[in-house]
Amino acid sequence: MRSYILLLFLLFANLSCKPVPDTSSQDGNQLSGSIKDGLLSNSISSEEEIDPSLNSVNAQDAPFRNPVENSPMLVQQNPAATNDNESSVWVPIGVVSIEDEITQIHIYNLMTKNGISCSIESTIISEVSVRRDQAERALELVKKDLGSRIYRISFSPDQSDEYQPRKDDWVEKNLRCRFTDFTQSSLFDNFPFGPIFQYYGEIYSNLFLSYPYINTIRILQREYLDQDGQTAIGYEYDIELLDSLNPLCMKFTLQGQLLIRGAEIIVQSY
Repeated sequence: MRSYILLLFLLFANLSCKPVPDTSSQDGNQLSGSIKDGLLSNSISSEEEIDPSLNSVNAQDAPFRNPVENSPMLVQQNPAATNDNESSVWVPIGVVSIEDEITQIHIYNLMTKNGISCSIESTIISEVSVRRDQAERALELVKKDLGSRIYRISFSPDQSDEYQPRKDDWVEKNLRCRFTDFTQSSLFDNFPFGPIFQYYGEIYSNLFLSYPYINTIRILQREYLDQDGQTAIGYEYDIELLDSLNPLCMKFTLQGQLLIRGAEIIVQSY
């Protein structure tokens, strides 16, 4: 009987430790307010205790905010081939990662800007298709564009020839400092870390109380074409948080993309 009661107690304790996403402030993709002030108000002082309730959480559990909502890319479908005419048969020219929204948006808008009909359909990967009579021109256009912009795309089904950003394209920093110290640094001001941290703070209200240290940061700035054919800026990020600076500390990884469209800032997580 005692073993049964103890088992129930442990089960209840385990369930109660699971963090519940805070959805009270998730009223859209656009972030507002004083980001730095909001982050600092949620940071932990050296006298406060760390809440261990997030120790088993992976950042991939965070809800997905789609940065291309209402984009024609999402509703564009491969037209069914009605005959064997070159203009009615669609063929794939490349594949991109289903998580890489920046590349999907860029490729679609690059094709549209140059008068090429394009479809991007996503399953396990995202396949880029064009009309057969435009395929050769589309391939030349993408390969030329790769010389001036950073994105991932493969021209073979097994993705053995995938183009990748170079290691030197990333800004990488090994910090091992308190989160509050980082928010006062020039690195924090030079890149859009504020919206990234606010995004995760809205989902997990006690995230930066439980993980008050930043171990490493990797961020990649990327240019892409928006729906008007104009150059826009996006970022990829990979940030590792720590609950302490001890060798056996717990880690929490933030990974995803950030897109800037005019006054709107959109953050998504992988």
